[in-house]
Amino acid sequence: MTRSNRRRLFAVVAVVAVLGAVLGLGWRSHGEAHPTLTLPDGTKLTVEGFTSGPRHALFLEPQLWTVIKKALPPRWHELTGPPRTPRLVADNEGKHLLWLSRWDPATGKYLSLNLDLKVQAMTPDGLLFDAAGSIGFGSNERGGHAALFKVLPWRTDTLRFRASIGPWQAEFDIPNPRRGERFPTWQADSLPGTNVVRGFQFILAGLRSFGTSNQPFWMPQGEIAREGHPAGTWFSTHWTFEDPTGNSGHAGLPICEPTWKVRLTASPTADYPFPPDELFPIGRIEMPGPGEFRVLQGNADWTNAGLHALLLTGPGSFAFADGRNTRARPPGEGSTRNSFSWTGPSAWTFSTDCKEPKLTVIRTASHGGLRLMPPGEWSNILLVARRPDGQASSWTADNHLIASDSAGCRASCDSFTLNPLETHRVFDMSLVTTAGHVIATQWLVPSPYGR
Repeated sequence: MTRSNRRRLFAVVAVVAVLGAVLGLGWRSHGEAHPTLTLPDGTKLTVEGFTSGPRHALFLEPQLWTVIKKALPPRWHELTGPPRTPRLVADNEGKHLLWLSRWDPATGKYLSLNLDLKVQAMTPDGLLFDAAGSIGFGSNERGGHAALFKVLPWRTDTLRFRASIGPWQAEFDIPNPRRGERFPTWQADSLPGTNVVRGFQFILAGLRSFGTSNQPFWMPQGEIAREGHPAGTWFSTHWTFEDPTGNSGHAGLPICEPTWKVRLTASPTADYPFPPDELFPIGRIEMPGPGEFRVLQGNADWTNAGLHALLLTGPGSFAFADGRNTRARPPGEGSTRNSFSWTGPSAWTFSTDCKEPKLTVIRTASHGGLRLMPPGEWSNILLVARRPDGQASSWTADNHLIASDSAGCRASCDSFTLNPLETHRVFDMSLVTTAGHVIATQWLVPSPYGR
């Protein structure tokens, strides 16, 4: 190589090195801190990044720097480091991911963390709460573990975490990406608090804790009444918690906020006094045994309501075509699964493998006497089964399939698993829509952690 070529090569290397250093430093300074902890075995645990949102992308190094390194001869990688995956992507709706890697200097490889690592977030008062889940990412070239968090203490300048691998543990801080954000302040209502909705009294008495003292969970305590009489059995209840910083959860929020918002959604059960004209009777049904089935025969009311078939199956494997059974055998060892196709009212197929009795409803958009929601609103349909002694049970569909024909007519296939019904064999069954009867209400309550 001539002297002039060596000078040119030296200049290129210098430019690449400076550019790489600038880009590398620019990447490393993004987020302001990337703590690295040394484990007892000499491996390095590094915080690679922190992301929030419905779609997560972690840039391990600048894209341009990766392109430059790939273009260089392999012998130059001693100076620049090997080309690495510049971007890692994970889908996790509305969550926060703390990206961690564990590198072994002895082998020059990245180690799996999924089985060994436990990550917890800490409140300023030292309360701990576990990650809600985790995902692995990358490979031995560049990989690790992303801890999933649903709630975090957003009012602090830094977020503190604890990492544990076996008996070893260490704490570390990262900058809070939401520091400086102005959050509202909520004023708590006094408890017990009563909300009256559609003639029902929803009374929240307080919150009861369970779990460990260092990581408790919370359950609302209260009652539902109507005209002074208990009505709690008329509804199934779904509770959620929120705080002013946007955290939400189903068993309380392990965050030091003085006020929580407690939301209640009350959905009717079989005991709810539905108006008689809203109930669509199916008839008296005897539960089938293993390998047994019935194709329930309808009438003009069923046709007017858009019901094309009601299939009652016991535990087993079944197939139907246009209302006729083509397979029926006792249950095997396979997993539960369903399939459905629709090319018209007289051209449809359905198959199922199930371990428990099931009622399957095949229908198109409703009209006439049955106030069922159109396909796609299947969660509003309730199956009510009443025993001869007057006791009742109810279910929502636990499997829902939609198909459409060439003309765009949509049909749905809703399956209700009839469990537990072992001690009774005969039931009077009806379908009803809960739309218009679901009640939502809320309270602002003092947080157990509040000041």
